[in-house]
Amino acid sequence: MTAAEFQAAGLYDPAAPDAPARLELLEWLAAQGATLADMREAQLHWSSLTGLAGDLALRAGERLTLAEVAARSGMSPERIERFNLAAAFPPVDPEERVFDPGSVAMFAGLAAAEQFFGQGPLRRTCARSRRSIRSRTPSGRCSAHRWRSPSGGTGPPAPSARCRTRCN
Repeated sequence: MTAAEFQAAGLYDPAAPDAPARLELLEWLAAQGATLADMREAQLHWSSLTGLAGDLALRAGERLTLAEVAARSGMSPERIERFNLAAAFPPVDPEERVFDPGSVAMFAGLAAAEQFFGQGPLRRTCARSRRSIRSRTPSGRCSAHRWRSPSGGTGPPAPSARCRTRCN
């Protein structure tokens, strides 16, 4: 990118007192992979470009939009958003490039699990597993977990024992 491109994007003023340092920063950011759009967004949101260098280091490599991740993973954008929100990530602007290729693999795996187990695989599968385990143990309790007895010890389940993972 050239000084004229930076100037046209509103990122560079050759008449400013710090123009040489600013141009050096812009060129360095471009060499690190920042686009003009990245630089404009950083300038707009934070009134500074210094945080962009850190973002580039932390988010190195290809970045994808929600639609691109959905297309590559086989999961709907709405379902990806629900998983993200459930994992305590903030809502994602559909045009923002926040996902990496590892996200595609993760959501593809979740899509495969949903195809195999059905919608909501983790909750339903865990619930089915707990019911199945309880039905196969003589006491009707979960034998795969550690037990807390009323006296505080651990060991085989007593009739008044409670599963520590709240299976029963």
